Amino acid sequence: MGNTNAKSATYYHGTSVEAAEDLLANGIREEALQTRDRGFYGDGFYITEWEDNAHDHATTVAVKNNSEPVILRVCVSEDARVLNMEPFMSGPVPETCPDFHDKFLDWVVETLESAAVWNIVSGTSREEILSRGTAERTPGSESFDGDTWRRDITRYAKDAGYDMVRWNPTEIVIVNSDTEQVRFCDYFVSQPT
Repeated sequence: MGNTNAKSATYYHGTSVEAAEDLLANGIREEALQTRDRGFYGDGFYITEWEDNAHDHATTVAVKNNSEPVILRVCVSEDARVLNMEPFMSGPVPETCPDFHDKFLDWVVETLESAAVWNIVSGTSREEILSRGTAERTPGSESFDGDTWRRDITRYAKDAGYDMVRWNPTEIVIVNSDTEQVRFCDYFVSQPT
């Protein structure tokens, strides 16, 4: 993991010494993701622009693991494919539909079609499930479900070939664990600022 020739920006990830050393040696391992919680914005490896935010996370993880809190420096190439959600968001709720919303809904329908849940849920038709599924993922609709929408946008980004989803400066999710656009630089002991 890592493109060392391109210009890059530095981000941070708070963790324990053991986890930082594992990340430096092995990169992101899918089976190690979301072991603490599911992640507000879905599955992936979370980084932040703010060192203070990484410190808070490092402290939580280190206490849980009886370890020393450290901050891992994450270098992201300017060539990384980033789905930037920040312009559409006001806190955790979208202000408007993203410009790719139609493509996203096509992905939702395809995902629901492949699950074929109408074969399992009695008394519910395919059309009802697809209609409900797209409405729950459409900002502004009466049945909009923000939790499902956020997690599915992150899943969509991964399936669409993005490296990361930027929700805000403190919630940036690396969705492509095999990307060459991200590398772990080093880590340092986390100190409150």
